[in-house]
Formats: sequence, C-alpha cells, structure tokens
Amino acid sequence: MPRTLPQRLYLLCYTVDKGKFQIDNLQGRGRLSAAGEVAVSRGKVMGVIPADRVTVAHPQEVTALQERLRNTVLKGYAPATIPLDELAMAVFAVELEPTSVWSRSELRTHKQAINAPATRFVELVPGLHEALRDSYLSSRAVGGAWSA
Repeated sequence: MPRTLPQRLYLLCYTVDKGKFQIDNLQGRGRLSAAGEVAVSRGKVMGVIPADRVTVAHPQEVTALQERLRNTVLKGYAPATIPLDELAMAVFAVELEPTSVWSRSELRTHKQAINAPATRFVELVPGLHEALRDSYLSSRAVGGAWSA
C-alpha cells in the first residue's frame, strides 16, 4: 500500500466496483505507476478519442483504505485522537467528494460528522487546508497536470 498522503488520496478516488477512477486528476499517478501500485494503459474512447485507463494492482487495499476513512469519520471518533495523515485524508475526501468514499446522501445526512475533522486539521496546520484545496481545485479544472 502506498505510504505517501498524496498517493493514498489518489487511491481514495478509485471506484473498485467499476474498476476506474471517478475523476480525471493526475496527482500521485507518476509515483504509484513506478511503484507498480497502478497500471496506466492508453486506449481510445468511442474508438477515436485517446484516453488513459488507470487500474489499481490491489483493489482490496483500496477498499480497506476507503472503509478505514469512512469508519474514522462516521463512527464519531474525536478528531483529536485521529492521526494527522488520516485527519488530512478525511478533510480532503470531503473536499473532493469522491463517490467512491461517500454517497451523495451520506454527504447530506452526516454533514456534521464529515466536516468535524476539518476544524482540528485547521488548528494543527493553519492555512494548509485552504492552500491544498485551492491547488487541487485549480488543477482539477485542467485535468490534473501535477504529474504524468
């Protein structure tokens, strides 16, 4: 399983049931591919449009990562007891709104529990939440572009 936070955040966006990533971002792809955690193949959509297909080597580990994050947030653990890297994953999983982690109804129903880790994260690393969110959102508009 990848060790860096950006790699784990990227894997959170993988929908195991569908065998694909739900968003077109490239963050964390260059290191995961080199480590053999993901495979990138070139193909065509509708027979003409070039596109990359990214699959994970260990989907069961992705499912476990997603479930651990869900449990961390939905079971109501005190944010002060959550390790910083998991706290960061929880905060950014809310920002990214990946349906691989949260259903749309869960985002509405558990809004307070899902947003609770953000307060603790901002206390620990002031300004980082906004900077990373803005960086992600600006790169998302152009399809990623942090790495190939």
